[in-house]
Amino acid sequence: MAICRCTPSALPRPIVISRVAATTAANIPRPIFQSPETKPRVDLIYGFSVDGGLACQIGRKDSFPDNNTDKDLGQVAPLKGKLALNYDKDNLWNKEATGLFGTIEWVHSAAAENIDTDAGEQELSAWDIMNLRAGFRFKSYTLNAGVDNVFDRAYTKANSYEWDVISGAASTPAIVNEPGRFFYASLVYTW
Repeated sequence: MAICRCTPSALPRPIVISRVAATTAANIPRPIFQSPETKPRVDLIYGFSVDGGLACQIGRKDSFPDNNTDKDLGQVAPLKGKLALNYDKDNLWNKEATGLFGTIEWVHSAAAENIDTDAGEQELSAWDIMNLRAGFRFKSYTLNAGVDNVFDRAYTKANSYEWDVISGAASTPAIVNEPGRFFYASLVYTW
């Protein structure tokens, strides 16, 4: 994992290309990165199961490039969790090669507070969304349908970067929300 920070003073003299001075980027030599996670699953009765997940990422700098004093690494996700109730049943109505499945899923992310302000990152709010998925299997066909972000919440997963392509420096980073509620469906044939 590396962090880039523009350091024009790293060059002995500017390189001129079409009258634009070039800059260099400095990497963090040995970043400290920890990422514990767990993904338990419990099978219940009648085709139901519950699964979840919890992941936490922590990133720190062990050294600092020029003009960089923030100890947090950039682009490190905050604590994120998921809890889902699943249904998966084969041989519906005593018919072979049939199946019905579905999922109700809750996804949570804590606020992004450990951010790299030197890279222009901004704090992001915590968020929760719900997703629904269902499907039907018949012989070699599978019909899938779903709705993600059922309650049409505005949320942002991560900081984004808007790079100045002339100087290579980060300009004002844009915060880009994830899509609102969206529906999807597919028909799959397996041979």
